[in-house]
Amino acid sequence: MKKKIKMLLGLLALLLVVTGCSQKETAVTYNEEDLEKVAEVLINYCKGTDAQSKAQMKKAGEFALQLQLVQAQLPVEPRNFFGVVDSWDQAVKECGSYEGHGDFSLEEKNDGIRLVTTAQFEKREAELVFEFNQEEYLESLTVNAQYSTGEILKKAGMNTVLGMGTVFLVLIFISALISLFRFIPLLEAKRKKRRDLHKAEKAEETAKDGGEKVLSQTSADSQEDSQLVAVIAAAIAAAEDRPADGIVIRSIRRRPANNWKK
Repeated sequence: MKKKIKMLLGLLALLLVVTGCSQKETAVTYNEEDLEKVAEVLINYCKGTDAQSKAQMKKAGEFALQLQLVQAQLPVEPRNFFGVVDSWDQAVKECGSYEGHGDFSLEEKNDGIRLVTTAQFEKREAELVFEFNQEEYLESLTVNAQYSTGEILKKAGMNTVLGMGTVFLVLIFISALISLFRFIPLLEAKRKKRRDLHKAEKAEETAKDGGEKVLSQTSADSQEDSQLVAVIAAAIAAAEDRPADGIVIRSIRRRPANNWKK
């Protein structure tokens, strides 16, 4: 029994030793001096290169930049290098021209390392944060401008004024649009009146044309009746052998047709 306990204790000790060795082997160590050199080189490039040279480098493409980075032994990909340059240019626009920076501090993370320093610019200070991965390749540069309390309040006030102004302008526009709705019934009534007037004019023209046709038809019928009266008067005068002037025909009525049988 004692032998079994000793064997178990020995295996446990061996397991602890192996685990400790494996932890020591997997621990990642970073060369802070090399990382600081990379950060210094990038800062010197950004502050000492004009906008035209940076634009020409971007135009040359990633392949040409990759060769230059390999020759300079800078552990950074071309796309990340362009990102660093853009971040620096934005910081200069926001904080003014670069004047200097303080010491670096190293902060380890689970997936890499952060190299942080405080830089002095013309208008204000800013925190420069260089992000490296586990292979010590630079991934990004973040510039955090440090505003005073007055600047923060001023910026917040401007944002509030702009936001409220935009809301009020939209409300005024909506109110003006709603106020125009009262003209819609007036326009509709005017349109209906114009349409009714057009119909009335058309009906009047139609009635006028019909009346003229009726009058012309009546005139033609009256003329035919006069001729018929004259013919009948002449026939009666001839039959009775007397003058036609003495014969007066009061009315003429058409008799229904006779049905003659064979």
